[in-house]
Amino acid sequence: MKAQINILSVLLMPAIWPLMGLSQSVKDMQKKYPGEQAVVLNHSLHYHIALKDDQPQVQSEEDQQLMFLSSDAGARLSQYSFYHGSFEDIQQYAAFTKTAEGKKIKVSDFKTSHSQSEGVFYDDVQETSFDFPGIAAGAIGTLDISTLYKDP
Repeated sequence: MKAQINILSVLLMPAIWPLMGLSQSVKDMQKKYPGEQAVVLNHSLHYHIALKDDQPQVQSEEDQQLMFLSSDAGARLSQYSFYHGSFEDIQQYAAFTKTAEGKKIKVSDFKTSHSQSEGVFYDDVQETSFDFPGIAAGAIGTLDISTLYKDP
């Protein structure tokens, strides 16, 4: 019985550690970056390159995480967006806010529009925008995007 409890403790502790240190982490970030509204916790971009029917296939997985450090951050930084064009096929995307209390709030309203550039050449870039819900000090906004590149 004692061995089962120890094994269970070892398995559960990594899942609990981030929750135990979350409030301390927010205070540490506020101390480390005084006056900042938000910090980037993670921005990773992974490419998967393969051959399919003797043709190259390139897919990317992008993950972004922002920690909001003040209650004013929602008024200024809740609006977020990402860009894409005709050379890319967005396979899927999702965004959510994890509040300081640990509640996950999914973004449900995404708007895609043409992004006008000031250049003289044709630009087919589109912008998908949304608002992170429930922004307050300690909230973490997450955006995940999966992209397939056409004719790489």
